[in-house]
Formats: sequence, C-alpha cells, structure tokens
Amino acid sequence: DFSGWRTAAWVPLADLEAPWRQVWLALATVAVLAFAMSLLAAASLGRWIARPIVDAASAAAALGRDDPVGYAPSAIAEVNVVGTALAAAAEQRRQAEGALKDSERRLRLALDIAAIGHHEADFAAGTVAFDEQAMAILGLSTSVMSIEESWKLAHPDDRGVIEDAVEVALDPAARQTAATEHRIFRPDGELRWIHWRGRAVFDETATPPRPVRLVGVVMDLTDRKRAEEALAQSKQQLQLVADHAPVLIAQCDAHLRYKFVNQRYADLFGCRPADIVGRHA
Repeated sequence: DFSGWRTAAWVPLADLEAPWRQVWLALATVAVLAFAMSLLAAASLGRWIARPIVDAASAAAALGRDDPVGYAPSAIAEVNVVGTALAAAAEQRRQAEGALKDSERRLRLALDIAAIGHHEADFAAGTVAFDEQAMAILGLSTSVMSIEESWKLAHPDDRGVIEDAVEVALDPAARQTAATEHRIFRPDGELRWIHWRGRAVFDETATPPRPVRLVGVVMDLTDRKRAEEALAQSKQQLQLVADHAPVLIAQCDAHLRYKFVNQRYADLFGCRPADIVGRHA
C-alpha cells in the first residue's frame, strides 16, 4: 500500500527556463523582422506615392516659371489627374503664346508695310517709348524719352492743335481716339509733317477713371504734303497764266460740270471763277 507516499523529482531551473527563453527569443526575432519589413514596405509605398506627387509639384513649379512642363503618367489616379491637367495647361499656354507671337509678327509686318510707327506714353513713369518705325519717322536715336522732351518735337505753331487732340484722348467721359495732322521738328532740325492717332488706357479702379497710358501711332505725311503744296502752286500758276490769256478758257468734266474757268470767262458772266466752278454748263 503506497497511499500517503509523496514523489519528488529535482530538475535544475536553468533547464526549465531555457526552452522558454528560446521561444521568446524566436518571437522577438520574428517581431523585429516583421517591424523591419513593415518599415521597408512603408518606405517603398511612400516612395511609390511620393514620386508622382513630386513630379506633379515640379510640373506646377515649371508652369509657374513659364518653363516646359514634362509629366509622366502615374498609376495613382488622383495624382495623375492633377499632373495631366498641368501638362494640358502648359500645352494650352504654349499654343496661346505661339498664336500671340504670330499675331504680333503679322501686326508688325502690317505696320512696317504701311510705314506706321507706334509709341506708348507711361504717365506714372513720365516717359514715352517708341518702336523702330516711329524712331525713323521722328528722327530719334533713342527709343525712350521723357514726356517733356517729346513735346519739344512739336512745331510751336501746331502745339495747340496737338494739346487739344491729347485732351480729347485723355477725357474719361469721351473715350475717343484723337487724331491730328501737324508739323514736327526732328532733332536734326528737319521739318516733317505727320499724322498722329492716339487713345488712352484708363485705371478703372480710380474715381473718376484716370489715364495711365496713351497709345498712339504716327505716319509720315511729308511727301504727301509736299505733293499737295506743289499741286497748289501749279494750280496757282496755271490760274495766273489763264487769267492773263486773251481768250475764254473753260474745262468741264464728263457730267458737264465746270472744273476750271479763267477770269476772262468769268467776266463774261459778271462773276468770279470760283462762282462758276462746280456748276453745270
């Protein structure tokens, strides 16, 4: 009968703890490896997500600098939408800039063919800027001068006419294109006739709107004016010769309207030649 007996076995504690330490060490190793793998995966995912975002940001920066925009399509739909929109905006800007340059070239060509110069007065800066054609017409050696200096080009007898035209152009209530034909003295002293047209640009935020720029064009009329003067002198000489001729002289057009009569012909009707010219024979 073994009732009441007790059995005891002695095992060293180190032998009991060793397996558990190995288990815990293995678990810790797995946990560390899992954490490292998760960090590596997160970094890779972050780079995968960040790269198209950085590309989109670079595209936006290039668009802001007016630089060429390059964007490679991304697998991330949301970012791809932004990048594609930026690339499309850059292409639209490029096309618009090309169209604007084309328009400017055509305008410049038209102005050159018509021998029309362009100038722009900036009232805030107190200066006037001239293009090459305007410089050639006005005989200038500089493309920018003060507004005060530009007034010195005007013929003294025509300055009042010019001032009246400029006043009309600068009137915010009228908003009209002003025009004059007047004389100028080039810096070298040569007298020239020009046709000028100008219109003001207003600051609409001011009350009342105030002119900030005056944009104008100039055309050289000197040759035309000289031809008109030569024609007028020729007519005067012809009239003088005809008036002293001992015969009646008259000229009519195809509709039998008088174009010219001499004094002797007018004396026949007891009037002046000017009273007959323009009437039917």
